[in-house]
Amino acid sequence: MSPTTPTAQADVQQLKASLEDWVRRIQIESTLPLDASLMQAAFDDSPVAMSLSTLQDGKLLRVNQEWMALTGFSSAEVVGRHVSDLGLWSDKPTQQATIDKVYRHGRVHDLEIPMVFKHGISKVIRWSGAIIMLGGQQHLLVSLQDVTQEKELAKALASQLAFIHRVAERTPDMLFQLIQGARGVVSMPYASPAVETIFGVKAEALVQSAAQLFELVHPQDMAALKLSMQEAAAHGSVWRHEFRIQNTDDRIRWLRGNASVYREDMQYLQAYGSLTDITHLKATEESNLRLAFYDQLTDLPNRRLMIDRIRQAQIISARTQRHAALMFLDLDNFKTINDTLGHDAGDEMLIEVARRLSQAVREGDTASRFGGDEFVVMIENLSDLEGVAVYQAEQVAMKILTRLNESMVVCGKTYAPAASMGVVLFRAQATLLDDLLKHADMAMYQAKAAGRNTLRFFDETMQSSVLARAALKVDINRALQNNEFVLYYQPMMDAHKQIIGYEAYVRWNHPVRGFLNPPEFMDMSQANPLVMPINDWALRAACQQLGLWATQPSTRGLNLSVNISPCALEQPDFADHVAQVLRETGANPYRLTLEFKEIQPGQAENLLGKMRALRELGVRFAMDDFGTGYTPLNLLKQLPLAQVKISRSFVQNVNRNPDDASMVRTILSLAQNMDLMALTEGVETFDQYDKLSSYGCELFQGFLFGRPEPLSHWGLEAANATSASAVA
Repeated sequence: MSPTTPTAQADVQQLKASLEDWVRRIQIESTLPLDASLMQAAFDDSPVAMSLSTLQDGKLLRVNQEWMALTGFSSAEVVGRHVSDLGLWSDKPTQQATIDKVYRHGRVHDLEIPMVFKHGISKVIRWSGAIIMLGGQQHLLVSLQDVTQEKELAKALASQLAFIHRVAERTPDMLFQLIQGARGVVSMPYASPAVETIFGVKAEALVQSAAQLFELVHPQDMAALKLSMQEAAAHGSVWRHEFRIQNTDDRIRWLRGNASVYREDMQYLQAYGSLTDITHLKATEESNLRLAFYDQLTDLPNRRLMIDRIRQAQIISARTQRHAALMFLDLDNFKTINDTLGHDAGDEMLIEVARRLSQAVREGDTASRFGGDEFVVMIENLSDLEGVAVYQAEQVAMKILTRLNESMVVCGKTYAPAASMGVVLFRAQATLLDDLLKHADMAMYQAKAAGRNTLRFFDETMQSSVLARAALKVDINRALQNNEFVLYYQPMMDAHKQIIGYEAYVRWNHPVRGFLNPPEFMDMSQANPLVMPINDWALRAACQQLGLWATQPSTRGLNLSVNISPCALEQPDFADHVAQVLRETGANPYRLTLEFKEIQPGQAENLLGKMRALRELGVRFAMDDFGTGYTPLNLLKQLPLAQVKISRSFVQNVNRNPDDASMVRTILSLAQNMDLMALTEGVETFDQYDKLSSYGCELFQGFLFGRPEPLSHWGLEAANATSASAVA
């Protein structure tokens, strides 16, 4: 009887070992009296087929029940007969060779021999034999075990393994086994031949280390790949992921990985899986995506994709509170070109217009074709201040129109295309998407009605602002060319009422409107980029004055302060520009103070490096109107300030309002603790001066000591200021 389960096989092996031990004891103790009944019971009850025969003549003396069940012979049929007469051996030379081995070695274990039993039934038998001494004579004890089914299963398994091996060798997918050891070293004991096709790496090279495969992963996909593998390892689950590689022939491939991941123990991690090259599938997906979301002629996003991006922009705008702009653009007289030169010429022009639009917009913005000769551009991440956002949108729109106006060759003829553009500003989801498109379209038709080749904002207030800025830009350019800007100077006093320096103020000697103060011609927020050329002029004029003072003993100790707009401070080359102006004018940087309004935390990162670079040159910084903004104390500590100027709003009522008085004392105490000079602005009466002095204030500025006047008023010589650049 052949065991069919691992448990049964184990029982048989254990009993067989016991019998063999029993036989060895018989051999050793053959000279001792033998209990025949005990031997007979052990022999007959054995679950292993056993036979006993004389060694001299080979006749069977005894067989047990298992032997009879296995061979099909009864005891009566075989006992007393020679073994060779039963025909159990299909090959007599094999029988003789087997017996000879027993003679030579005294015992033979687990020889697998094909045998033929009753009725011609063939089986594969695991044969074990041993010579034993019984009654002073040599006998042959044989055990038989049917391993036919075991051999058939092994053969079937070998066939299956051979089939799997052939499949693995021929499949285009890379099959692999991956092991991560206790020290994190990753090896790949097996990789199918497809690894060379996909990665360009020999499978043999991966046995010790699979690190070279990870070196081929696309850098943009590495982080996501590692995260997916870590999650699979942590949960002992199935790993699935898609990623790119750049193999040894520099081609980019997309791979889809699938693997079963488990831990043998707490240290070793194993994975069995496959990598499939899905490059062609990805190319097909991308092609289908472009068909669905991109214009086939110009390759710009189509209406469907643009609408989706507008919705996303509204969501982002709601979070950041920054404005965005939608621009509806229609080519002027395009129908004429289509009708006279044909549709091929029209398509050629549309393709060139699309190319120019893509070049004109900023990175991160979207240009799309809605159909025909209509294009829509979306500009994101504009300022949170409406006035500044309008200006920024106008700048991009004008850049687009200027780029489109450049001549192009269509079907051998030169044309200068023109377009009318409507612009609408939006923030969050205050306006429905359909309404945004309608408003931009309406503004575009207003541009056409205004003479074409121009732009119009939908909101009347915005449009008026755009027109006013355009006029102001022209006026400022003319003023700079004609040297109409001048500096006025207001003294700054110490506690002894001695002049320690001046603050410079810009005045515009307008040919029509007369002398204008800054509030009359520039945004007091200083956030308007139009003020930058004026700011640059004022900085250079102030430095020229400092350069002149440095040559005269009576003035070389005077300080000069000049206001700097946030727009100027945020320019990447601001520090280099100031340093260059100082060199060109010969100004003493230790006598120059740059004043600016309080800043928000978000601006600090952009300003700190430039301020520190100038502070190293000797330039000092003062925070103007201190106490009226929201600069956090931790940010104030980081800024390389030399001075804070207490706002005139606290000084005006310092004698009558306890809160203002308390605020002044607090700022003075804060400045002292932070080793900063404090100057109070707007001092107009002696009562204010006395009160501020009693609080310990040492620097003053205000009408009590003098209004802003030309230098001649203060008995000083003025330098000749040069003009700044025109507004871009």
